[in-house]
Amino acid sequence: MKLNTNKSVWMCDVQEKQFKNIVIPGTHDSGTYYLSSELSEIKYANIAFLWKLSPEHAPEDGKLPFRDNIYLGKYGYDWAMNFINSVSKAQSQSIFEQLKGGIRYFDLRVYFDHKKQEVYIQHGLRGVSLETILKDVLKYLKTYPEGKELIFLKFSHSNFSDNIAPQGKQKLINLVAKYLGDDYIQTLGITNFEKQIDLNNTLAEMKLREITGNGSKVILLNTQTEISYPKYILKTKGFKTSDRSSGGVNTLDDLIKGEQESLRANRGINKELYAISWTFTVQDNDVVDGIIDTIMETETDKYVLQSLAEKANIGLQKFIDNNRDCNFNLITVDWYETSPVVEICINHSLKNS
Repeated sequence: MKLNTNKSVWMCDVQEKQFKNIVIPGTHDSGTYYLSSELSEIKYANIAFLWKLSPEHAPEDGKLPFRDNIYLGKYGYDWAMNFINSVSKAQSQSIFEQLKGGIRYFDLRVYFDHKKQEVYIQHGLRGVSLETILKDVLKYLKTYPEGKELIFLKFSHSNFSDNIAPQGKQKLINLVAKYLGDDYIQTLGITNFEKQIDLNNTLAEMKLREITGNGSKVILLNTQTEISYPKYILKTKGFKTSDRSSGGVNTLDDLIKGEQESLRANRGINKELYAISWTFTVQDNDVVDGIIDTIMETETDKYVLQSLAEKANIGLQKFIDNNRDCNFNLITVDWYETSPVVEICINHSLKNS
């Protein structure tokens, strides 16, 4: 799909559009392009056993080796961490590279690491620091001063709140103030950051030039209702999404079914700003297949989640073609460079009335 616009600054071409007629390309688990071999402090219930894994050998005291910890030894532990990386890595490009490639919405799952006293990205494993992410955003803004882009950073899945690990919340605020601050952060006129806002009432009717006419801006979203930030970060439910199972899907038929019903209901005078989440979720059978491939030394240089993403991304264009009469404003994907998401969103934004 050929574009006649520069993806790096594509929003310059849609300045006269109302936001409700713009479609934003986004990435899911945007910061997982790098994951360390260290588990984060966010323990997901469905994989809680991972935090019992130990690189030590089972103690020679007669106790069962799997009662309190799961002793794997160093080789087994390293293999387990590498495999977790394979099922957790959802992107391959840095935030700067994603911005340069046209992505404008970023799903950032953050947590405060008490040992390192820093805020990091997480997806099972610890990722890059939030500071690294924000440096990339600032680098992009300074590299393309001619841009009139609207960038969204959504913070979620953290381990801090107003009462729990408040130093994490303060650290996050300090970082966004340091790297973005008043020069780049757009708050849509909101001054009460403790109140939950509806993007349909604050953003949908605005023309893009009203927000970015004088240069690129960043909107920071907080979708965790138990947290209120004192400045900069808007508390909101965000974009409306489908109600498909929280357990996720891993087949194209199930993905289409889950997204289509809710999308088609979002039409008419009551339509809301809507997000299509075009992602597969790793299921038990995917884990088993990945382990077998590793044991059998099947030749593959792909991550488990990468292979799943490619299968999902193949079906995105057809899904959009079959639902052109529906209203949507955001599409998020894994391994975005294997998908047509940027081209789809830019073309829709240029054509929408």
